[in-house]
Amino acid sequence: MCKTQGAILATITSSAENNFIKGVISNDINECKRNPCRHGRCVNKDGGYKCTCSLGWTGQDCQRVLKCPGDWRKYNNHCYKLMTTTVSWSTARSRCRQHGAMLTSINGQGENNFVKNLISGYPYGKRNVKPIIWMGLQKGASGWKWTDGSKFDYSNWAPGEPGKRKDMNCAIVYSKDYRHLWIFTKKLDLGEWDDFKCRVPCAYVCEKSV
Repeated sequence: MCKTQGAILATITSSAENNFIKGVISNDINECKRNPCRHGRCVNKDGGYKCTCSLGWTGQDCQRVLKCPGDWRKYNNHCYKLMTTTVSWSTARSRCRQHGAMLTSINGQGENNFVKNLISGYPYGKRNVKPIIWMGLQKGASGWKWTDGSKFDYSNWAPGEPGKRKDMNCAIVYSKDYRHLWIFTKKLDLGEWDDFKCRVPCAYVCEKSV
C-alpha cells in the first residue's frame, strides 16, 4: 500500500519521532463524517476511506453516472437496444448474449411503456414485415418464464392471448397497432404481447445492466 503512494513504511529512530507518530495515530479522523461518497456507502479506513457505489454510479467518490454504450437506451440502470435484423427466437437470444445482454424481460408497466416507446413504429415503412418484436419470455412445461430468471408476475397480453396452441412457445410484443390479416376483427395494440412460433424471423430487444 505504501509503495502505491510513493512511500515506504515509517521507521522510528528517536523518542521525538515516536511521539510524533503517536500524535498522528491518535488524530486519525473518520473520513466518512464528511459524506464523501455522493451516491454510495462510505467505509472508513486508516488514513482514508473507501466508497461502495450505488447501482448506476462509479468513480472514487461515486460522482459519475454510468452510461449506456453507443445507441443503447437507458432505463432504471439497464440498457436496451432494438435489433432490427429478423431472426428466430433462439438466434435472437444468442445474439443478445454476444453483446453481454439477454432478450429483454418486462417486469412492470413502466418498463413495458419504455419498451413500447423504444420499438414504436418498427418496421418503419417496410412492407411485408410484421410489427412484432421478440422478448425473453418462453413457455415451458411449467408455464411462461423469463430467460433471465426474473419473476414472471407482470404481463400485458393482448385480449384472448396467449392461446392454447402447442407450437407457439415464444412471446412477442407489438411495435404498432395491428390487425391480423387472417382475423380482420382482431385488433392488437402497440405494446401488447402475443405468443408466436419460435422459428418465425422477428426483430428483438436486448437488455443488459449498465
